[in-house]
Amino acid sequence: MFFNNSLEYVFSKKTGLISNISFSDENYVLNNNLQTDNLNVANFFGSSILQSLFSFNQINSNTERNFVSELKINQKSNFGNHFFGYKYMSNSLQNEKKSSNSTDSNFDFLNPRQKLSYNTNSLLYNYQNSIGLFILNANMELSKIEIPNVITKPSYFQYNVNIVFSSNETSNFTLIASNNIGKFPLEKTLNGLYLSNFQTIFKQSLGLTPTNNETYSIAYFKIFKEFKVEITSAILHGKARNLDNQSFLNDIILQQANQLDNSYTAFSTTFVKNFKKLPFKITFEPELLSNKSNFIFENIIRENFSERYLLGLKIDSKLKGNFDFNYFSKYSHFIFKNDLSDFKNNLEFISNSITLKSNFLNKSLIVMSTYRNVYFFINKDNFSNLDISINKRTNKINISLTFSNLFNANQFITKDFNQVIFTENKNAVFSRFINFGIEYKFK
Repeated sequence: MFFNNSLEYVFSKKTGLISNISFSDENYVLNNNLQTDNLNVANFFGSSILQSLFSFNQINSNTERNFVSELKINQKSNFGNHFFGYKYMSNSLQNEKKSSNSTDSNFDFLNPRQKLSYNTNSLLYNYQNSIGLFILNANMELSKIEIPNVITKPSYFQYNVNIVFSSNETSNFTLIASNNIGKFPLEKTLNGLYLSNFQTIFKQSLGLTPTNNETYSIAYFKIFKEFKVEITSAILHGKARNLDNQSFLNDIILQQANQLDNSYTAFSTTFVKNFKKLPFKITFEPELLSNKSNFIFENIIRENFSERYLLGLKIDSKLKGNFDFNYFSKYSHFIFKNDLSDFKNNLEFISNSITLKSNFLNKSLIVMSTYRNVYFFINKDNFSNLDISINKRTNKINISLTFSNLFNANQFITKDFNQVIFTENKNAVFSRFINFGIEYKFK
């Protein structure tokens, strides 16, 4: 159940009131099965349940409630727009874990009905103003967080500042800085081990505290009218302290609730070129992303590194005769490494997408074709997909015919890096199929 309410009341031209209330009540069950006959995994769980390991099952029943109430007074003056307010937030989580077999296991996958909660009281201030060529929007929040059995600070200061400098309508410069407290992860402090996704076991931790997340970005936008070129460039840096630790034992991924550092730095530039006489628009997008995260190895904090080099090209065209052509190609190169050794893992691929769309008979008949291809350089894996759709409309009848995956591509291989674990996965997609539909509208 979800409930949201917003109220705005104006006392005068310079004074107003804003009230927001949000409530949610969610019940969800997570049913996970191990489904493996791996002997190493059996040894990890204990040889006494070797025969029943394939059907090992865990059921997580959860009830989560969230309530947020916010009241703000708005006061306009010659020095800007001011908001003074108060916010109350509460969160509760009730959990129960049941397992098909854990009595003989070395680990406990059971948890009787357990309820955890916390609440936050905050004083709010928001300032908005336009000063010359500058637009300023600053949010500040002083919070007191109360969590049973968790050590917290007397108060937490949070802010979000957005400054825009615009000399004219063809260019602007934006600076954003924020430091906010992330939502406290109650699910990470619940008793009992949690069997999650593929052979991964999550273990709770009682030493978690509210943590700060930081984000800083600089962006620049410029239009060169004489060349019909638009340029957008941005640098983004962020740091969070909510990363879990992972280790690998007996073909089991052990995930331990933690608050390790995870930071990223991204650079992106977009060039858009419009042509005066030709109905074409070309977009060129080079991007760079650097990621650094911590993990614990032999009781020592170590570091993972990843670098991602991306290069995208888009061509959009609307030709005469109601004919649209769209082409998108993106080259991706990923490099993964850590400070334990000089070994590097690489993932390199290129993806292409071509869409052709045409309207006939006064737009009553639409034909569209989409071709997608992904080519992996290292393992030489190749994935191609072709779809064709035909749609005919009249005042009362809409007929559609779709041919999907005409090349009958069934599977492809991808690689992923999850903190200290590098995995290779075989993915499956729907085989070739046809969809036919008729829609009739009565008067």
